[in-house]
Amino acid sequence: MVTLPNGAELQAERTYFWQMGNNHQFDVYFADNRYFHSFSGATPQAEHLCGTDHYKVNYTFDRWPLWESSWQVKGPRKDYTMRNWYQPG
Repeated sequence: MVTLPNGAELQAERTYFWQMGNNHQFDVYFADNRYFHSFSGATPQAEHLCGTDHYKVNYTFDRWPLWESSWQVKGPRKDYTMRNWYQPG
């Protein structure tokens, strides 16, 4: 569920695949196997350029298995902050 600043709620879903990469990094891919970004447990941050829009993410795992991703998105077409919380089903 996505809650907009005006309180409206929208249903949303996105699938990513994480795998252990080189140098103890996690490599994150979109569902169609396109590379998205990488990060490490020691530095749980990443960036992704999507056209001319720049995505920065910070992951927080200090309440595992509940964890959070916080996104800052800037560009000519986008300007927003997004926070996501994940927990086991």
